[in-house]
Amino acid sequence: MPAGILEDAGALTVFIGLRLHEHARAGLSRLLEGGVHVRDPDLQELGHDASGGRDAVAPHVRDDDRAVLADLHLGSMSLADPHPLCEPERLLEPRDGASYVRVNQYRRHGRPRRGAIRQHAPESMPQAHQLTKQQARRIAVRAQLLDASRPNDLLETVRHLTLLQLDPTAAIAPAADLVAWTRLGSGYRPEHLRQALDERKLFELDALVRPMSDLGLLLAEAAEFPAYERTRNWLRENDRFRCDILELLGSAGPLASREIPDTAEVPWASTGWTHAKNVTQMLELLLLKGEVAIDGRAGRERLWDLAERVYPEVELPPLDEARRIRNERRLQALGIARAKTTKMPLEPVDVGEAGESAVVEDVRGEWRVDPTQLDAAFEGRTALLSPFDRLAYDRARAEQLFDFEYSLEMYKPAAKRRWGYFALPILHGDRLVGKLDAAADPKAGVLHVHEIHEDVKFTRAIAKAVDAEIDELASWLGLDR
Repeated sequence: MPAGILEDAGALTVFIGLRLHEHARAGLSRLLEGGVHVRDPDLQELGHDASGGRDAVAPHVRDDDRAVLADLHLGSMSLADPHPLCEPERLLEPRDGASYVRVNQYRRHGRPRRGAIRQHAPESMPQAHQLTKQQARRIAVRAQLLDASRPNDLLETVRHLTLLQLDPTAAIAPAADLVAWTRLGSGYRPEHLRQALDERKLFELDALVRPMSDLGLLLAEAAEFPAYERTRNWLRENDRFRCDILELLGSAGPLASREIPDTAEVPWASTGWTHAKNVTQMLELLLLKGEVAIDGRAGRERLWDLAERVYPEVELPPLDEARRIRNERRLQALGIARAKTTKMPLEPVDVGEAGESAVVEDVRGEWRVDPTQLDAAFEGRTALLSPFDRLAYDRARAEQLFDFEYSLEMYKPAAKRRWGYFALPILHGDRLVGKLDAAADPKAGVLHVHEIHEDVKFTRAIAKAVDAEIDELASWLGLDR
C-alpha cells in the first residue's frame, strides 16, 4: 500500500464527502458550473455573459492561467500500478448527498493555535467601537502595509497580506509584482517571487500566491468540493478519465496540460470558454478536490503533478476552525471589514465574527475591526496601487470609507472609459485621491503617462508626491518617463 494511505490502525481515518461548502469562493463555484473565468469584481458590471447567467467573462484570460489548492501525499505511482484513489475500494457510495466518499489520509489534531484577533461570543454583546471615517481609513491603510512604516521582507509581507493576486494583464507590471513593489519599494524584484515559489515558501492556488503556512487552512476546505450535482455527475461519468490523469502524473509528472491525453467519455458542456476543454477542466476539478497541484510554470503554462510531490505534509484543523482562522487572518490584512457582504471572486472580503464590532460615522451598518489596530499611530505616504490591490479591491468599502469610485476599465470599449485601460488608484496619506492612467512600453523604454485624474484637487504637496512616485515606478521598471 502506498505510503500516503493510512495503514496504522491507531491513526484517524477520515471519510470526507466531497462537497463544496455553501460559503465557498463564488468565483470558483460559478466558474466550474458556468464555464466562467472571473478575476476582477468589476467584470460583473459589464454584462459579458457566457453562461446565460450573471457571471462575466474575462476575454483576455487563458484557460491555463489559474491555480488552486491541493495535497494528498499519496506517493508516486507508475502506469502499471493504479493510483490509490482509483482503486475500487477507494470510491465508495455517495453519503449525505456527496458524489463520492473516499479515504482521506489527513489527520486532524486538536485545535490549532488561535490568531491574534479576538472573538466574542454572541451573548457577550460587546459595545461597538465608534470610529470616524478617518480612523477607519487609517486602520485599513496600516493593515495593508501602506503607511510610512514599510516592510522589507517579501515572505513576511505575503504572510501578513495572506495573498498576492496573479493576473496575466501587465499594462504596467504583473499584478503580484506591482502589489509587492508598492509595499517593499524598488528593492523588490520579480525574481524574488519566482524564487520563493520555487523554494515552496509560497504556493499558487486559484490565481493567488499564498504563504505555505496557510496550506492546512485551505486544504481543510478542499475536502468539501464539489457542491453542485452537475459537477459531481461529470466527475462520476468520467472517473476513468480522472484515473488516467492521476496515473499519468504519477509516472511522468510534472506535465503541461497539452501533454495529457483527453480520454473523457463525456465532454464538459458549457456555453463559455471551457466548453469541451476536458483536460483543463478535469485538472481544475482535481486541484479543487485536492488530488493534483501546480508544480511550477514554464512561462505562463502551468505544470501539473500529484499533490504529495508539491506540498509538505500538513495537519488539517477542523473545518470550522479553519474558516474562523481564515476570517481572523483576513481581518488582520484588511483592518476593517464587513461581517458579511457580497460574494467576491477568488477570495472573500467579509470576515464573519472575527475581531470586534465597530460603527463608522456616516456609514450605515456594522463593521468588524482588528482591535490591535485601534490605538496604533499613523504616518502616511503616497503610493500607486494595482487595480487588484486589496485596499481598493472591495469597491463598496472603498466608496464607503474613502469616498472613492473605481472600476477596472480594460474590459470596456475605449470610448466608454473614464479613467483609462489600467488606471492605478493613487493613495496619499489616508485618502485615495485619484487615478493614474499610464502604460509601460518596454520596447521603447518608456513609461507613458497619459493622464492623472484628480478625484480631489491636488495641492502642491500632493502633486509633488505623486510625481515622485511615478518617477520611482518608472525607475523600478527600468523605463524613462
